[in-house]
Amino acid sequence: MKALNVWIVLVAFLLAGCAGTRTGQGQAVEIERLKVLDWDSDSFYSRYGNYFLYEFPQIRFEVVPLKQVYASGSPPEQEQELARLVASEKPDLLFLNRMQYRTLQANGDLFPLKSLLGDRVFESLHKGVFELLKFYGGDELYGVAASMNSSFLFYNRDLFDRYGIRLPDDQMDWEQFAWLAMRFPAGRTLGLYSPSPEPSSFLTNIGVSEGLSYLSPDKSKVTMNTDGWAEFAELLKSLYAGKTVNAWETPYNRENHPFLHGEAAMTFGDYGFYRLLEERSLPFAWGVMPLPGSDRTRSAIDLEQVVSVYKDSEKAETAAKLIEYMTGEKMTRMLERTKASLSASLHASAAADAAHPFHFLYGRNANLGAIASYMNVSEMPDAFNAEFSAFYEDTIRKIVQDQIGVRDGLAEIEKFGNALIANIPEPALDAGVRP
Repeated sequence: MKALNVWIVLVAFLLAGCAGTRTGQGQAVEIERLKVLDWDSDSFYSRYGNYFLYEFPQIRFEVVPLKQVYASGSPPEQEQELARLVASEKPDLLFLNRMQYRTLQANGDLFPLKSLLGDRVFESLHKGVFELLKFYGGDELYGVAASMNSSFLFYNRDLFDRYGIRLPDDQMDWEQFAWLAMRFPAGRTLGLYSPSPEPSSFLTNIGVSEGLSYLSPDKSKVTMNTDGWAEFAELLKSLYAGKTVNAWETPYNRENHPFLHGEAAMTFGDYGFYRLLEERSLPFAWGVMPLPGSDRTRSAIDLEQVVSVYKDSEKAETAAKLIEYMTGEKMTRMLERTKASLSASLHASAAADAAHPFHFLYGRNANLGAIASYMNVSEMPDAFNAEFSAFYEDTIRKIVQDQIGVRDGLAEIEKFGNALIANIPEPALDAGVRP
């Protein structure tokens, strides 16, 4: 693959050299050089750079590798190193993940793109992606996303037919989903295979998707002993008690995934899992749909990569031109053919084609409440998260094993979490807050 990428780059470069040094009237064209921040050269050229070279033969790129930032150090040290790298190299165009985007936006290192791009580019974005860009950017637009990801429910159509069970539908809430999964005979077929089988993670994901959060917005209080959390904990207990879902001791890897072997009726996965299913010749029919939930207007959408412009770039207009091309119809269709990612553009065929398996996603908003909840927890001091997670995990296991009552267990988690918060010194709490 690396050799192929090098060959493509060479061909594109030669095309650029032939076509980009002269105009149709034989006049020399000035070569423009842009500095790009991306994971490494291979990542940039294989995903976007080769297309840029062909479409804009007068532009040359120097890639500043991001991977050097993550060679060592703790997450806070890596954030500081990222800031130092950007300040030192001053890249014109930056390809970032959402956390890097948040860090650099908070540092004031990114150019507000509305003035550069106008409305047209942003109006062509999936509405959930647009919401996320503003959310991560502090209500301002400092980046554009060409791709996104989400979580989905996958189901084995043949197993449903074999046992005479109705197929899942996109109107199910979590309770209806659980009862559907429990209709499959335990010991013969898993109703659900969870790639993250730890019950505490499962409970958190369900609760947060439904608007619950165990940590208050100001991070001063843990609240779990509520009717909402209890309802979902009881549901989870039923799934594990009936052996409908895989035990948490089950090691996970894609080769022993029961869904791939026709041994599980349903599972959760992202776009990468969809690609895996597409690539394999599975001996059964399968389908994909939104995750269960009471709110059918929102989905668990998140940004895969954000493209931004450095605040002091002298090539900001050229960088903006590349972003506009990258999110336009022509490149969207070219990238779609690679099936490498799920397009964030409304130019994508999935947005217009009602028969496309992911068409439903393009009419949905992002679940910003869920993302805010996860971010809130991630900003707590590491020591709190480590201790609380261990206690939370152990107690939820006891609940699903019926070693402790649901409300008693949730009350213990709440009490333990609040005791931890009470012992966090204010400076340590402030230090734990990271973009």
